[in-house]
Amino acid sequence: MFRIEGGGPSRFWFRGFYFSVFADDYPFVSEWIWDADNIVIYDDPDHPGWYLAYNARLGTYVHVLYLG
Repeated sequence: MFRIEGGGPSRFWFRGFYFSVFADDYPFVSEWIWDADNIVIYDDPDHPGWYLAYNARLGTYVHVLYLG
């Protein structure tokens, strides 16, 4: 589990790793706290190259792209 350190849907980070939320999933992150929420990152088995970010506080998943 990682704590988000900053950013927003188009680019957020933790521990030097940067991700972007898939634009169609933006409605599902409207309540995320971008400098405090805890998330877990999983490989997306249905979409190669994408990941799933699970928000532990809200219990929701969104598609994210690893930026580096």
